[in-house]
Amino acid sequence: MSTKLKYNRLSPDQTHFLVDFIKFAFPEKENEPFSSNNELRFASITLHRVFKKYFGFSLSIRNVIYAFEKNDYTIYLKKGDEISIKTEKQSDKKDRQNFHIDLHNELDVDAIYVKIESKKIHNYIRAAYDLPPTAKDMKVQFTEKVVKDLMEFKQDWELKNGEIIAFAEQPFKPKKHSEESSEENTEESI
Repeated sequence: MSTKLKYNRLSPDQTHFLVDFIKFAFPEKENEPFSSNNELRFASITLHRVFKKYFGFSLSIRNVIYAFEKNDYTIYLKKGDEISIKTEKQSDKKDRQNFHIDLHNELDVDAIYVKIESKKIHNYIRAAYDLPPTAKDMKVQFTEKVVKDLMEFKQDWELKNGEIIAFAEQPFKPKKHSEESSEENTEESI
């Protein structure tokens, strides 16, 4: 079962934060071999989980590819055994009505890669999930360091650029029946 991330409309501050975070967290590494760790879908899912947990907003593969392109990273497309360089950049102003379409199908490719150090993605995977109580001390300390680095980056960024305003991503929560009836009574009495 593949995870299909939909397009999330980010505020300008969130987009700026993501672009800066990519530059901070994933320096481009030209001699890095292609692997599942630097495949863009995997990186996007990892970043989505980290951003949702620590920064309060969601990402999609399109947000992530835009951030890599904004930082002038080379994006590689794989179809069969052939690998080519993506030349057309993702437009931030592009018509968004078809952004729910899977990017791999749209580009007619099997995989999309970016040359970043695979080890760096794994650092953030650990931070994205809660560690089990049986985790070894070394793993806990490493994860705490990654989380501390995330929080320091956010604080430094907010000092320079202002607070990140999380875009309204609260899931719809129906009101409890007792809340609805008390509101109706208040409105009727006015």
